[in-house]
Amino acid sequence: MARILGYIATSLDGFIATEDDSLDWLFAYDGLDLGQHDYRAFIKRMRTVVMGRSTYDFLSRDGSP
Repeated sequence: MARILGYIATSLDGFIATEDDSLDWLFAYDGLDLGQHDYRAFIKRMRTVVMGRSTYDFLSRDGSP
């Protein structure tokens, strides 16, 4: 049976994006190493990724791998 794991970054007040759908606040922490909780370590364990359309569109515009 497959396991479903989730990983999401939120601000302390529980928001994912600003009112204008910006994630700029999150990119201020790009170089931060979160050890075993780091997204890069998390994604290496995945075989399938499911994401929302807005996230896909953002990553597509951003040029992220």
